[in-house]
Amino acid sequence: MPSSTSPRSGARAAAAALVLAVAALGVDASVGTARAADPAAQVWITTPDGAKKLSPEGNVPFTGSPQAVDIRVDASDKGQKFTGAGASVTGASAHLLQSLPQTQRTTVLRSLFSSEGDGIGLNYLRQPLGSTDFDANGNAYTYEDTRGAFSIDRDRSQIIPVLKQATAVNPAIRFMGSPWSPPAWMKTDNSLNGGSLRPEHYQAYADYLVKAIRAYGQEGITLTDLTAQNEPEFATSYPSMSMTSAQQADFLRVLDRALTAANLPTNILAYDHNWDHPNYPLDVFARTGGIQRIIGAAFHCYGGAPAAQKQIADAGKRVFFTECSGTDSANPATTFGDTLKWHAENLVVQNMRNGGET
Repeated sequence: MPSSTSPRSGARAAAAALVLAVAALGVDASVGTARAADPAAQVWITTPDGAKKLSPEGNVPFTGSPQAVDIRVDASDKGQKFTGAGASVTGASAHLLQSLPQTQRTTVLRSLFSSEGDGIGLNYLRQPLGSTDFDANGNAYTYEDTRGAFSIDRDRSQIIPVLKQATAVNPAIRFMGSPWSPPAWMKTDNSLNGGSLRPEHYQAYADYLVKAIRAYGQEGITLTDLTAQNEPEFATSYPSMSMTSAQQADFLRVLDRALTAANLPTNILAYDHNWDHPNYPLDVFARTGGIQRIIGAAFHCYGGAPAAQKQIADAGKRVFFTECSGTDSANPATTFGDTLKWHAENLVVQNMRNGGET
């Protein structure tokens, strides 16, 4: 997850009126289905100065009288479905949550995953399969660092307990699995950092991912969706790997056969990287025609613009937005407001206008 200010620089000047409109529009699913029998939208507002943070503002009626923010809903105009919003329980975040006293941890989990009270109802979690750049310590791992010795015990110690606590609050959470690196012995550089997957280990890596899905399933966590590689065009000094679109297509054919043999219905999403190279997933689709479980592509925010997603939607595939880390503003005092504006414009409005369903 490279930290970068570049995708924000051109968007931080988003007009306040846009942010207020997003605040009014994006607060409740009932807005999108308002009708004569349900003529009001419940409104919460967050302002860039932080004076209001999810502040309840009562109801806005859908009447013929224009409001300060005039929202028009056409129930006959339907776009893609919205699958969910969420985050990721990394090793670092799991460690922090598990370090909290039980009462405080329960409060935090309810505020994140419950749709009642002050909960924000997160319902989609992209789960790393093995180490990431957000671990609790520097001891990076996969589930099979020693060939033939597969185990998810490291995840069972802190990550999986948090996932179980989250699903106890919200049983409707949907999960995606995303590996940052295969085991080092499968790679050209024999390291978790960088390198690429050796073709002779395509089957071994496919089997490894099948084992991971099954192991999580035994813990009560169904990985409905899967990507084969986090940020395949960014090999770096933490768990990572280069994988070209041609290599990914070749591997996904092997993975599809392995998942089918294991009787697993897991969806596959291509790419899992920045907006600036939509040609990557399009090439994967072209090379893997006929594999129905390859349902679409996953995108990150660190390069390009959300409009690139429309190419995927126009190709008849689904779009999942899966990652965006925050950055500090040059003036730390404006970080909250800048982030609110940029995320509202790009991760909510433009993402969904261009096919994004997460």
